[in-house]
This record gives sequence, C-alpha cells and structure tokens, in this order.
Amino acid sequence: MDYEKLDLLTKGHPLDIARMIENADPDQQIELLKQLPLERMNAVFIELSNELALTYIHSLSVEKKKELLNALEMDEVRNLLENVDSDEAREILPLLAAPKRQKMVRMLEYDEDCAASLMTTDFMVIQEGTSIAEATRNLIKNVKDSDFIDELFVVDREQKYLGSVELKNLLAARKEDRLDQITEGNQTVIYEHDTVHTAIQKLRDYDDTVMPVLNEQDHLIGIITADDILDIMIEEYEENVERLVAIGDYEEDSSALVRSKQRL
Repeated sequence: MDYEKLDLLTKGHPLDIARMIENADPDQQIELLKQLPLERMNAVFIELSNELALTYIHSLSVEKKKELLNALEMDEVRNLLENVDSDEAREILPLLAAPKRQKMVRMLEYDEDCAASLMTTDFMVIQEGTSIAEATRNLIKNVKDSDFIDELFVVDREQKYLGSVELKNLLAARKEDRLDQITEGNQTVIYEHDTVHTAIQKLRDYDDTVMPVLNEQDHLIGIITADDILDIMIEEYEENVERLVAIGDYEEDSSALVRSKQRL
C-alpha cells in the first residue's frame, strides 16, 4: 500500500476514504477496508455504495459481521436491509443484538409512505422525576456514538411522551433545579401512521431539527431528524427537476413540429 493511501486511511475524512476505496482496483478494495479500525469503519461504511458495502460484509467472519452491524446506526442497518433480498435480510437480522433486532423488525414493518419509516431509535430518554445530577450521570454513562443528543426526551413510567430537554440546558442547569423546569412540553410531534409528507411539512412549518414519533397511546417510539427528512426532500427535488426537464424536451419537440408544419 502506498504512503498516500495509508495517510488517507488514518487521517482522511470518511467520505474521502470511501471515494478512494471505491476508485481502487476491485481486488484491493476489501483489503483497504480491513485496514480501518472499527470506529473509523463505521463512518466510512455509510459512505460506500450498497454493492461494495455488501461485498465487504460478505467477506467478514460471523463475529466481525456482528461487531460491525451492532456498531452501525439503526438508519444505516435499515438502509442495508432494504437494499438486499429477503434471504440476505434473514441472514443479517439474527446477527443483531436482541434489543436492536427487535427495534429493526418493528421499523421494517412500516410502509415507505408512513412517517415512522423514517424514524430512528438512537436517542436518549429521561424518566420523569429524575434529578438533574442523575440525568447527567445517565447520559454520560449510557450515550452511544450513534445517539442523537442535541435534545433528550422525557417520558413517564408508562413511556408516554412529556417533552424534551435541550442538552445545553441540561448541562447548564444547577443541581437544585428540577427536570420539569427545563423541559419543553409543547414540542411538535408526529404520529407513527402519519404520512411522510406530513412529517416534512411539520418540520418546515415549525423549523424544528427533530420531532418525536408517538404511537396511538402517546408512547415515545422514535424520533425523526431534519437529516432524515432532508434525504427525502432531495429525492423529491431531483424528481421534480427530471419532470421539468422532460416537459422542456417535450415543448421543444412540439415547437419544432409546429415550425415544420408552418414551412409546409
């Protein structure tokens, strides 16, 4: 391996690393990926094409597959499962740790037009009545790299959603402050069977970066972030541009036909 590639693998941005590997000779791609430590592999993996990502997974031992899949964010595992056939999905799902597997099975049950199909379960929950000090300790102890932590979500004993706490407000709170004093209870919410369009519209209208997803019993089951919505908006924009281009081509052809008729 040349020095430039080695330097990029150890210091480069995940997107640059992924592009370098995608452009490498096919017989070198897997070897390059295996040079990455797990914590960097996670960030690079999500930038790979589906084809190369699957090829890499197939090259791993069962234990290494488990290690990688359980380190990935829920969104990335879901994207992977949605791009493989049912046989491969059945092979991948058992490799997930039981709690993650159960959440993933539930997420995959939603139709693609359903708002809950966009949600992630990588977020932090605070139980009602928790002290500021305890909430902070729990956050430090339990947070994962994949967790969304700009806001933390407050629930009661039945998991009913009560509101959210911004991370900066939790960290700035005094020990004697109560959790309910820094909890915002009027946040916009989305229900699991609302449409994707409804979720997009609410995020636009209220200029939110995240929305909690609730079931019919008002239990918190996930969150939808602006990043999740942005991917859909980009797809819609590209589709609209393609339609406009198609209309433009049609009108240009029609005008040419009219001019031809006028000359006859």
